[in-house]
Order: sequence, then structure tokens, then C-alpha cells
Amino acid sequence: MKKIAFFIVLVIFAMATPVLAADPPILSVPAAFTAQAPVIDGVLDDSAWLTASQMGAKAVVDQDNLSTKISDFPRIVYLAYDNQNLYIGFYISTQDSNALTIDADSYWNNDEVEVALVCPEPYGYNKVTVIADGTVVEESGTGQVRAAVSKTATSWTVEIMMPFECLWVDAPKAGDTWRIGIYGHQITDGAMWLTWNPTYGKFTNKNRFGYLVFLDN
Repeated sequence: MKKIAFFIVLVIFAMATPVLAADPPILSVPAAFTAQAPVIDGVLDDSAWLTASQMGAKAVVDQDNLSTKISDFPRIVYLAYDNQNLYIGFYISTQDSNALTIDADSYWNNDEVEVALVCPEPYGYNKVTVIADGTVVEESGTGQVRAAVSKTATSWTVEIMMPFECLWVDAPKAGDTWRIGIYGHQITDGAMWLTWNPTYGKFTNKNRFGYLVFLDN
């Protein structure tokens, strides 16, 4: 009877003790090598994006930065590279592309996408924001980043070209792994900070950035 009573106490204690969930694993995404650079016009019809999709070089930006909920309007992101640049393409659904917020007092309070790239030593970092009207904001770098936006009635797409030179480093080799943050702000379709790999707070938490793996060509 004592053993049974002791077992019951253990079960009750276990049920009453909260289980502390570990942080989800840090995600990894490949970038596909492309022999033909995409035209930066905001339209995802280039062969580079098809190659990226075929190679699994894509991610879904669909949860808030604290990883507590999922957006009704997830963003699909494609990644490709060549010997000069990293290319990022976003496809984003919306209820009404004409209603997207593009004129907020602070650029980060618009409907926008953000990409932060961190290379290994020697350290290089550049964060790029693209607002839904095509405005580009670089946090650091050489000012060489280019981007374009196009819209349909219920979607908007973004193409970004980030030269490796803007990180003051040589182009990566196949198999190299860098760190990347892919996130942004959703305003019109329900205010929400969105991310691919949750940072559990500010998007400046580089320790929670995902891994970017450069595929062989």
C-alpha cells in the first residue's frame, strides 16, 4: 500500500509540474546556384526562382517573432545566388494590394519585408528592408542592394539583389554556411511581425538567425 501511495504522489507531482518547452531548433535553408541572374523587376518568372524551388531553396515566413501564432497570409521566400550576389524572392498574399500600408512615419511600420545577412569571419552584416512600394532601406553595407516590387489584386512580390560586396567579403563557395534572418511587418492584413525562424524578441538577435547553406553548382 505504501508503494501504491508513493506512486500516486509521484503522478500527481508530475501532473502539477509545468513542462518547460525547449526553444525550437534553428532552421536551415539552402540557396541554389544559378547560372542566369534574375531580372530585378519584381516578377518571379525567372529561371533562377524555378531552380530555387526545384532545389528546395525556399522558406515560409508565417509566424510571429515569439512563435505564438501563424499568419493567415504566409510569405513564400526563394533563395538563389551566383558569384556576385544573393537573390531573394518573396511571394505574399494579401486581401487587397491597393490597401497595403506604405506611408507610415517609420519605414518599419509599413507592410514590408526584411532580410539580414551575416557572413562568417571576417565579420560582415547587412540588413535590408523593402517596403511594399519598392522603397529600399539598408541598415549597413555599400548601398548597392537593389529591389523591385510588383502587385496583383491579391498578392505582391518582391525581388532583392544583395551583392556579396555589400558585406565586404568574397563570394561564398558551395558548402559554405552563413546566418540569415528573414522576417518583416504585416500591417494591412492584421498587424503582426512575421519571421521564418523565431528570434523570441527583437530581430537583432543574431544567435537565433537561421542557417543559409550555399548549394553546389
